[in-house]
Amino acid sequence: LKEKGKPADYYGPDKAFDDDSGTAWCEGKSDDGIGESVTISTEPVKIYGVTVLNGYGKYRHLYMQNNRVKDFRLTFYPPSGKEKVVTGTFGKDLCGQALAGGKLTIEQYCEESADEYKGYDKCIAAKKDECIIHDYDGGGQKVLLKTPMTVNKIKLEILSVYKGQKFSDTCIAGFILLN
Repeated sequence: LKEKGKPADYYGPDKAFDDDSGTAWCEGKSDDGIGESVTISTEPVKIYGVTVLNGYGKYRHLYMQNNRVKDFRLTFYPPSGKEKVVTGTFGKDLCGQALAGGKLTIEQYCEESADEYKGYDKCIAAKKDECIIHDYDGGGQKVLLKTPMTVNKIKLEILSVYKGQKFSDTCIAGFILLN
């Protein structure tokens, strides 16, 4: 995807692997990007799966405006031998909020944290638009292998999408190897 006024690599493939939920790889087709893929190559590493942070991440409005991957094909490539193909469906609209591990309501959180946001109302506005999909905060969707395998490349292909409210770009905010 190329957007006027942004660097050419602003939505590039490396954004899916930068450990930042505020960036994303977004395919650049004029349609939903069915058949498009993003690939990671690495030194051989033994993994038991991957976590995918589906969608355009940090803020709820961006997450909802853009497409998210629904059905996917993951291909795991070993340094030698036969690749393993896994297909599946990601959950819909999994955009949570970081509120003390889900133990507080937005209002309770903002009563305690208003100073950080320069006021209660500003805190409420910021938290309502927040979208936490980083693996550390419990976000992301794991795809686990029945048997761990050594890989040097993994490809994620878009088979279908959850439609965005505004844009037809399909985005991935993160792709993390589980080893």
